[in-house]
Amino acid sequence: MDNHRNTFRLRTIILLSADVFLLIICFLHVPSLTHRAVFPFSFDEHDSSTVLLSSTPTIESGDKLLSVGYSTPKNNSELQFLADLHSAGDSIEVKFERDHIAKDVVLHFNNYYASDRFIILTFFVGIMIIIVSVLMILAIPREPLIVLLHNLFVSLGSALMLSWGTVALTLISYVIVTLFFSSYSLFGVTFFWFTYSMWNGAFIPINWKRVSSYVLAAAFSITLTLLYISSIKTQSLQAYQLFSNAWFIFHLVIVLSITVGMILLVLSTRKAVTQEERVRSRWIAAGIIIGGIPFAV
Repeated sequence: MDNHRNTFRLRTIILLSADVFLLIICFLHVPSLTHRAVFPFSFDEHDSSTVLLSSTPTIESGDKLLSVGYSTPKNNSELQFLADLHSAGDSIEVKFERDHIAKDVVLHFNNYYASDRFIILTFFVGIMIIIVSVLMILAIPREPLIVLLHNLFVSLGSALMLSWGTVALTLISYVIVTLFFSSYSLFGVTFFWFTYSMWNGAFIPINWKRVSSYVLAAAFSITLTLLYISSIKTQSLQAYQLFSNAWFIFHLVIVLSITVGMILLVLSTRKAVTQEERVRSRWIAAGIIIGGIPFAV
């Protein structure tokens, strides 16, 4: 009995220590969000070389973009990647064409977030999600499903707070990028297994299927991390395109995992017969709703 109690206590300490570490990294990420840059213009998605919107009088709608610094972005995604290599207020040389005449100008980056409301709300939601997960693990540390739900909520909260921001060739930036992709991957696979366990009516013990899914998630996160860091180091749009292709595939897998999990969640709620099962379903549903708030406002 004492051995089991010590095992649960050690597991709880490890989980809570990881939670604290993630929160520290999330707060270190705040400057990257507040200083995130964006160009004062964007592309027309139907004509990748034509400026559609511009908040600077120097460049007008209809101008043809020739280059940004030493790069020639072809879409808004590549344009934002180049902006993420700088901070708001930095300057960069932009070459464009108007009426068949090439011109160049030095522009300053704008703040990506017009106000800090999004950042504040995102961190409030992320912190509340993690606090709820901590309270659950402290209240019922021996329940395997609660541990799974804790990991689910922590990965969700971390992914929310470690969203895209200014990147740099620093150790902390590499750590943030790694944890962002890891949290994103962990959320997708953990959400599926949690909802599958609820639908199954019992916790699914570790087997080759669970191990394989986590190995796949780890492979995705490692691949995305290496590709993104490579694009940052080289500041190459070709390297970024490789990352974008991998990110697209990864996104499809995550969406598929969450969609299947949502279906299982609905099915498990409908078949729930005890109060405990119904409460458990409401907990996860509430967490998903709260976690989606920053993307809806």
